[in-house]
Amino acid sequence: MPMTDKAKHDSTLDAAFAAARAQQPEPSAELMARVLAEAEDVQAGLARPPERSRPKRGYLRQFLDAMGGWPAMTGLAAAGVAGVWLGISPVVGVSDALVNYLGTGDTLGYAVDVMPGAELGLAWEEGAL
Repeated sequence: MPMTDKAKHDSTLDAAFAAARAQQPEPSAELMARVLAEAEDVQAGLARPPERSRPKRGYLRQFLDAMGGWPAMTGLAAAGVAGVWLGISPVVGVSDALVNYLGTGDTLGYAVDVMPGAELGLAWEEGAL
């Protein structure tokens, strides 16, 4: 049958589909009884087991859960290592900025003594000298 003959092809398919729709197969009573009996057997085997008491979790596990689990602890460990590393050998720019901020460098900066000898006078009054 050539594919160009659409009318003949469509009528054959329509007849086949109409015949398939006309038949409504029903399962037999024996089949339904066997299926239901097997379902009841399976359901009987799925009885809930008795609940077991959970063992008490340790303090370390509780702390780990409170912090957010292993991903959070990994980040915390990485931050701690980075802090120790920067504390032991800081980047040159960070240490220079810190020295300038605290004023503990070799240069005096803009320190002006407005009352020269005031320290000596205070020490003399307290009896330190």
